[in-house]
Amino acid sequence: MVASLSAVKQLLQIGRRHAVVIILDGNRVLLMKRSITDPWKACHWALPGGGVDIGETLRQGLVREIKEETYLDVDPNDLHFWKFKENGKLAVFILKNKHKGKVDLDKASHGWEHEEHHWATKKELPYMELVPDLLKTLVEAME
Repeated sequence: MVASLSAVKQLLQIGRRHAVVIILDGNRVLLMKRSITDPWKACHWALPGGGVDIGETLRQGLVREIKEETYLDVDPNDLHFWKFKENGKLAVFILKNKHKGKVDLDKASHGWEHEEHHWATKKELPYMELVPDLLKTLVEAME
């Protein structure tokens, strides 16, 4: 039996903790457009974040994921837990006006995971192809 790399990756993700962050900069939120080759929701807009490794806290894993995906520097103490989603499998944090640096997908070690980034306003969100349930979450967080 031959398994694709994405299928193996999905199997390894089962039971793994995940965390995402809503990075707010004034009245805008950072969104990342998933790569066209991504096996889950290719070309959809999503939040930075991902799997938390064994031995990492949710905040440590999220700081690592933010750096890998965006090249932004974030202090884990500035990440404010907001809520759990997906039956407790996904932790959502909020970061308000506390990031350092600029998003740079060329310098990000996992920048290839995303085709582009965008600082979106609440008015833009309904017109963007977002991953499932993200619109409601963002509207709540941006109020």
